[in-house]
Formats: sequence, structure tokens, C-alpha cells
Amino acid sequence: MIRISTRLVEPGAVLARPVYDGRGNILLAPGVTLTPSYLRRLELLEVGSIYIEGPFSELVSYENALSDKIYVEVMKNTRSLVNVLGSSRSHSDLSIAKKSVELIVDELLRNRGTLLDVNALHDYDEYTFTHSVSVCVLSIIIGLQKGLSRQELYILGMGALLHDIGKTKVPLEILNKPGKLTEEECTIMMQHPSLGFDLLRKNSNLLSAHVAFQHQEKFDGTGYPRNLKGEDIHLFARITSVADVYDALTSKRPYRSPITGNKAYEYLLLQSTKQFDPEIIKFFTETVAIFPNGTMVQLTNGKKALVVKQNSGNPLRPVVCLIENNQILDTIDLTEEQHAGLQIDG
Repeated sequence: MIRISTRLVEPGAVLARPVYDGRGNILLAPGVTLTPSYLRRLELLEVGSIYIEGPFSELVSYENALSDKIYVEVMKNTRSLVNVLGSSRSHSDLSIAKKSVELIVDELLRNRGTLLDVNALHDYDEYTFTHSVSVCVLSIIIGLQKGLSRQELYILGMGALLHDIGKTKVPLEILNKPGKLTEEECTIMMQHPSLGFDLLRKNSNLLSAHVAFQHQEKFDGTGYPRNLKGEDIHLFARITSVADVYDALTSKRPYRSPITGNKAYEYLLLQSTKQFDPEIIKFFTETVAIFPNGTMVQLTNGKKALVVKQNSGNPLRPVVCLIENNQILDTIDLTEEQHAGLQIDG
């Protein structure tokens, strides 16, 4: 099984993992032979990458953050929950959210100690729900590396899953506007942390509500709504902020195309100590695979390579197999000194 950019897939390739729509329904099932019409459909749906059967599957050990079964259930729960919380009801049952977070925490605890592939979390095509789940998963992964207890992970996960719930009170024409927001629209958008806090504080753990309230604060004090600085921002909000920005940058939005995981990672490093807590960035680099196992990449020397193993703490420089004419030429560790001038292109 190889993860490959959809635009590079040739007709006749066989799908290895399902492609979903935003409701958790399977659009294309594993084992389907990809015809030109299927590939055009994927292009229209703007599916960035897929998993196909490949000749080197035996070389790759996959460490997906969540199984397909768990992810489908969590996505459906999140859709239902967001619709309920976005309604006019003053009180809502958050048991669905709690169940989802427990499923995610339990799954990630089983995978503890490995760098995880979070790219598959974008296999759905609806940003509202994929973003909520992705931020929850990323936050819990970082929390695990931080050493949080199971109970703390549940609270963090609830806050991360619902961090943007205040946006259900923001007009859709503002949320989905393809161009730059006006000053008035920016003011409305910037109310979503406070709106989320008001929605959650009566229905959830207060710390979870504060994640929604504080996730737009910045480590240097230039965020909103209260210009909190450093450790005045709750740890769970500092974690969620990193997860939120990384997933937003790597997701397609109405006003821009996604950027690659390595470019998003470079942005996180650049904003360390400014927008983000540097300790949280460190935990992120130790746990998230920027180039997941099974990804076909191109190196700066022009050679194609398959990522086969991760290097903890150095996610931009994994172990790769050099590939030419469907043959393995060599296996190299990009952290080794003799390969210092070689990088993954893109």
C-alpha cells in the first residue's frame, strides 16, 4: 500500500483504502480499479491523495492515527453533535462527544510510542467535521507525548473536538467567503471563541470550555479575545492552538489551497515562541509523521523514494528507499551525515 498524490495516479491502479464523503459514506471501496472516470471524479472532489496497492507494500509498516472503523464512527458522531450544539437549544447532551473522545484516546494509547500518520484524517471532503476530528486527534497525540493522564486527555480531547463550536453561530457567508473578510466580518469571526465558551461552559467540563475560549490566543500575547500571554494561556489551549493551525494549513479552504505537511511544519517552527509554545512544538515534532510511511516522494537530487521508517524528533528526514523502474536501488537514512545535503523536495 502506497500513499500517492491523486494527480500522479495512472488508470489501472487499485485502491487500497476507501475514499469517503463527509458523511462517512464510502465513495470508492478498497479493491476498485481506478478508471479515468473515477480519477476525474476524485479530481472534482479535490481529493489530494489516496492509498493504492503497490509493489513495495512489504517494506512499509503503517501507523495510522485511527482505524477506518473508529474514524467513521467519530465523524458521524461529530456531525450529529455539531448540528445539535449549533441549534437554538440552550442545553445539549454531550455524551456523544464524550464517547467519541474516549474512542480516540483509547485508540491512540494503543499506538503510543510511534510517529503517527495524520494525513489520512483528510480522507473526508467536508472541512467542518474533518477539522474538528483532526484537531482532537492531533491534540491528544501531543498530550500523550506531554505525559497527560487519561482523564486529562479526555478533557483536552473534548475541548479540542469542540474548539470551533462557536463558529456555528457565525453566518455561513462569512465562514465560507472565498475572499478577504471586511473589518466588520473579521470582528464577527473573532467572536467565535467567546461564543464557543458560552455554548460549552454549561454543558461540559469548564477546562474544555476554556479550550474553545483560548485557542486563538498567541504565546506572545498578540492573540484574541483577551491577549493572554505565555503560560497564562491554559496548557490545553496551547496544545489545541498548534493542532488547529497545522490542520488548517494542510486542509483545503474556500479561500486557498492546502499547503504540504512539511511547509506547515516549517511555519510552526518559524512561529515558535511567537504564536506557539516552543515546548508544544517540540512534542509535535516527536509524535507526528510529516511524510508518513508509504508516501512516495521526490528528493532534491531528482530521485524518487518511498518513505519506510520515521525518525522521532526529525520528521522531515525519515528513512527512505530509492526507487527506479520499480526496483529498489538503496535504503538511506536522511538523518545520516553523508546525506546532509539531501532533502525531500516539496
